[in-house]
Amino acid sequence: MEYPLSSHSVPAFDEDGSVGSAHTSSLIAHPTDERCYELRLRYGRSIRVTGHHSVFVEGSDGAPVAKPVEDIAPGEHVAIHGRLEVPERDRTVVSMIETWRWNEGDPWELCVEAPGLGEQAWEQRFDLHGMLLAQRRDSGPNARNGAWTKLIRMRRSDRLPLPIFWRVASEMPEDAKVRMRSTGRSVPMPARVSISDDLLWLIGLWVAEGSWHERAGDAFLTLSCDDATLDRAEAIIRRELGLHVVRAKGSTERAASLFVHSRLLLGLWAFLGFEGNRKRIPGWILGLPLSRLKWFVEGYREGDGVHSGTRVGRDHVFVTVSDELKDDLVVALARFGLVPSICRGASRIRRCTGDRLYPFWSVSMLGVSPWSPLSWDAGVEQKLLARRYGDLVWAQVKQKLEVEATALVYDFSVPGLENFWAGTGVAAKNTYGPRMRPHDGRAIPTFMRQALQERPITIFGDGSQTRSFCYVADLVDGIIRLAESGHHFPVNVGNPNEFTLLELAHAVIDVTGSRSELVHESLPEDDPQVRQPDISLAREILGWEPKVELREGLRRTLEESGVEALTGSGAS
Repeated sequence: MEYPLSSHSVPAFDEDGSVGSAHTSSLIAHPTDERCYELRLRYGRSIRVTGHHSVFVEGSDGAPVAKPVEDIAPGEHVAIHGRLEVPERDRTVVSMIETWRWNEGDPWELCVEAPGLGEQAWEQRFDLHGMLLAQRRDSGPNARNGAWTKLIRMRRSDRLPLPIFWRVASEMPEDAKVRMRSTGRSVPMPARVSISDDLLWLIGLWVAEGSWHERAGDAFLTLSCDDATLDRAEAIIRRELGLHVVRAKGSTERAASLFVHSRLLLGLWAFLGFEGNRKRIPGWILGLPLSRLKWFVEGYREGDGVHSGTRVGRDHVFVTVSDELKDDLVVALARFGLVPSICRGASRIRRCTGDRLYPFWSVSMLGVSPWSPLSWDAGVEQKLLARRYGDLVWAQVKQKLEVEATALVYDFSVPGLENFWAGTGVAAKNTYGPRMRPHDGRAIPTFMRQALQERPITIFGDGSQTRSFCYVADLVDGIIRLAESGHHFPVNVGNPNEFTLLELAHAVIDVTGSRSELVHESLPEDDPQVRQPDISLAREILGWEPKVELREGLRRTLEESGVEALTGSGAS
């Protein structure tokens, strides 16, 4: 099966060994009954491919030559990338309003504060009073007086709930802050958080030495390392994020630590790619310009790299217990043209856990000049005990192992070039039904979760944009027919019936019996107005079309999944 692609790029190299980011025309997937192999290379790299698949070995003249893996023997040299080029995109600011929306926070629970906002609201107090009453957030005989009390409090504090703010203000003031509405004391953050070099350094340090904690009534991030590094981290947190920091002294048992208690900060961290203590280097960081990426790498080095002792100025060793983070570090270093060695190790803490082993990965480099990551964007050299060809490095094959084949094998087609990496999956669009994830961000899971929790249903814009939704049983039927048809080209399998998001919201409320209200927020610039698949080919060659109407599909989803699974409050 071949899936045409129009906006994807992959690392590739030309006949001179020059590595770049190249357009890929298609993703190719096919089953195999061939023998499959894993090549384990020097520098801790490995490649899994089918036996007839060719990789590039070092030819007699030093240039790359394609050779089937089944013919390769240990001792030969295979090309790996010595430098990685990606489409660069800087990220300089994050809106905390967008962050709150992404985390699906109730807009009435986030307040915007800035000088003069209170008077702006007071000038429209009669309209706003009606708006507050219409929300029915405070029922009872004193609701009207309660709404006036809230307006008076807004005037005095210059602090407005988000829906009120958007009613009275056309744009976000430069000095605006946001804070959660709380009966107790809450600490504000800037409405716009600058992704400065210092903040990138802080993020790198947190990925290396930080942790995330969230429980009922409390939410905080921690950092543990030496006092000098914590001093710098605390200064950045106070200056850039406006948050209070609590410090704990170190002892013979544990390192010094700092704590930052803020649900808003955890929401920002989740939006940036670290939700639930996820220790990865997100794609937006890996794609930063080198002059910015270096600050993240430096922060990680000062946390879990060489930052003291005789190795400073000589070697680099980055340590992690995560397989995924190890791979991310390899990609980050490859952006600078550096090739680390990857080793698996283990350590013991005898006084605490006796002979128990704690495995870890070390990502190490020798002979790097200049040594400081903060100088790498201007050019860096590395002495390797391996030959190079352009941007390629020849890594010796240490082992060749036969491995079990997967159901499908994949490859990218890159016209005129050769590529290193293949993809791992194909996604279905706008499918819904039992076992869908409640927090995947799509309209139906989001609307059903909000409705079942009796929370406001958030609609961006006026809700007139249309979507097409395909029930999962219909999709499975279409996939089976396609697999059995012998047709080898892409076929759209979806539901062409269009519904506005407003119609969807009302359908969800009816099916769930919810009393949720509809809340409209500003429409993102990239939100599509129409999504409708053309299934004429599926009708023609598969005799297929969807059978389950939207309301029936929503009803089946609710009955088969249950409230706990759809709200994310129970095991699915």
